[in-house]
Amino acid sequence: SYRVWSQVRLAMAGLAVSPRLTDAALHGEFSDSAHFSRMFRQTFGMTPSSVLKPLKKVTLLA
Repeated sequence: SYRVWSQVRLAMAGLAVSPRLTDAALHGEFSDSAHFSRMFRQTFGMTPSSVLKPLKKVTLLA
Protein backbone atom coordinates (compact mmCIF):
# COMPACT_ATOMS: atom_id res chain seq x y z
CA SER A 1 0.00 0.00 0.00
CA TYR A 2 1.02 3.62 -0.37
CA ARG A 3 1.24 4.11 3.39
CA VAL A 4 3.76 1.29 3.83
CA TRP A 5 5.77 2.52 0.83
CA SER A 6 5.81 6.02 2.31
CA GLN A 7 6.93 4.72 5.71
CA VAL A 8 9.72 2.64 4.15
CA ARG A 9 10.91 5.71 2.20
CA LEU A 10 10.97 7.78 5.40
CA ALA A 11 12.89 5.05 7.20
CA MET A 12 15.44 4.83 4.39
CA ALA A 13 15.90 8.59 4.58
CA GLY A 14 16.47 8.12 8.30
CA LEU A 15 19.33 5.75 7.50
CA ALA A 16 21.13 8.65 5.87
CA VAL A 17 21.07 10.40 9.25
CA SER A 18 21.81 7.38 11.44
CA PRO A 19 22.97 3.93 10.30
CA ARG A 20 21.02 2.21 13.10
CA LEU A 21 17.91 0.32 11.96
CA THR A 22 16.08 1.21 15.17
CA ASP A 23 16.54 4.92 14.51
CA ALA A 24 15.46 4.45 10.90
CA ALA A 25 12.36 2.54 12.00
CA LEU A 26 11.37 5.32 14.35
CA HIS A 27 12.05 7.91 11.65
CA GLY A 28 9.68 5.98 9.36
CA GLU A 29 7.05 5.87 12.11
CA PHE A 30 7.22 2.09 12.53
CA SER A 31 6.50 0.72 15.99
CA ASP A 32 9.92 -0.98 16.18
CA SER A 33 12.82 -2.21 14.06
CA ALA A 34 11.29 -5.69 13.64
CA HIS A 35 8.18 -4.17 12.09
CA PHE A 36 10.34 -2.05 9.77
CA SER A 37 12.42 -5.08 8.74
CA ARG A 38 9.31 -7.16 8.09
CA MET A 39 7.68 -4.47 5.92
CA PHE A 40 10.96 -3.80 4.08
CA ARG A 41 11.33 -7.52 3.33
CA GLN A 42 7.73 -7.74 2.09
CA THR A 43 8.20 -4.65 -0.09
CA PHE A 44 11.65 -5.36 -1.57
CA GLY A 45 12.20 -9.09 -1.02
CA MET A 46 15.35 -8.55 1.04
CA THR A 47 16.23 -7.37 4.52
CA PRO A 48 17.39 -3.82 5.20
CA SER A 49 20.60 -5.11 6.75
CA SER A 50 21.44 -7.02 3.54
CA VAL A 51 21.16 -3.72 1.68
CA LEU A 52 23.20 -1.79 4.25
CA LYS A 53 26.04 -4.31 4.65
CA PRO A 54 27.74 -3.56 1.29
CA LEU A 55 27.32 0.17 1.85
CA LYS A 56 29.32 0.00 5.09
CA LYS A 57 32.36 -1.06 3.07
CA VAL A 58 32.24 2.04 0.88
CA THR A 59 34.80 4.71 1.73
CA LEU A 60 34.32 8.23 0.44
CA LEU A 61 37.44 10.08 -0.62
CA ALA A 62 37.67 13.77 0.11
